[in-house]
Amino acid sequence: DLSKVCGGECVVRLKSGEELHGSWREGRRVGHGSLYGPRLEKVGVKHLTGYYDDGVLNGQGKIYMANSTIRDAWFSDGYCHGPCRGMTMDGRLDYVGWFKGGLATGFSWQHVRGEGWLVGCLDNKGKFTGEEIAYLYPDLETAILGKFEDGVLISGQPARVVSNTFDKDVLVPKFELTSEKIYKRWISTNKDIECPPHLADPYEARIVEVKQSSVPEAGEGLFAKVDLPCNRIISYYNGLRLAHDECLLPETGYDIFLELNLRKDKQAKHLDIPFKYHSSLEYSSTLAHKVNHSFDPNCAWDNAEHPVHGLVPCIRTSVAVKAGEELSIHYNMDMESAPQWYMDEWERYSTKKRSD
Repeated sequence: DLSKVCGGECVVRLKSGEELHGSWREGRRVGHGSLYGPRLEKVGVKHLTGYYDDGVLNGQGKIYMANSTIRDAWFSDGYCHGPCRGMTMDGRLDYVGWFKGGLATGFSWQHVRGEGWLVGCLDNKGKFTGEEIAYLYPDLETAILGKFEDGVLISGQPARVVSNTFDKDVLVPKFELTSEKIYKRWISTNKDIECPPHLADPYEARIVEVKQSSVPEAGEGLFAKVDLPCNRIISYYNGLRLAHDECLLPETGYDIFLELNLRKDKQAKHLDIPFKYHSSLEYSSTLAHKVNHSFDPNCAWDNAEHPVHGLVPCIRTSVAVKAGEELSIHYNMDMESAPQWYMDEWERYSTKKRSD
């Protein structure tokens, strides 16, 4: 019985598991307060804060999400109602949309790991479900447009943004299909790469290409087709998905941790590419495995949630790269177990640095 709370600042714990933080006057919350509880956790919310008037949340407030982003929102009669903008802790935009009566509605933008975006009109459950949902690549122009269910690609086609309008101050891109090819969610297993081997990623196809490497005896390499800005994800690394205790023998030279920052974790998953897919003549659906090593690279490792391949390693430019330049990355091999070519390259690099 909240009427027994006389006044002052306190925390009220309800039998439902919810916690109400704030100031109370004659049993009703007033001023700044917070709400925690299992009902919020079920929808990905840690807690929310705002200003209470006579026990009801109204006006501007904040929603603290389970993914560590913070949404600035408006509340009416206790419900999120109005424009909503989500930001990461480091100030990057994460979400743009509207709420009505506590439910996300209308055209919305949701950031996807790896500088991608889900965009489209939400269904009656506030989900990215429908026939006209798009995954936008990092250039914010290339897309896969089609059927998604709760943000997961079911079937789509390559598209590009041809114009933009606004709906309630939310940017609404208009798309034009660029190909009749069909893309689906093809997550590789530990047995094989599931996607068609030459169904080129529409984003990679625009900005990078495979050619003979300028690195002696390296074979193929990956090159920029267009000028690439610094700090842009440009290519994806797909392969067999292996548990920590699985491996391909003989060693392929293409084994890579799924998430490089977890490489010291003994349970870390990794990817590998069978010999039959090493040449671009046999596999070209993703191209990051064609990037050659350098101790002075122009790219770095990252991760992306790809609409077709799921969570995969990717490469991000660490400097601006001109069209025609070869892309390179540091392989981060353990010097104690590195192959001879890696040791030789280190010796050449070290000698040059000393002479400089």
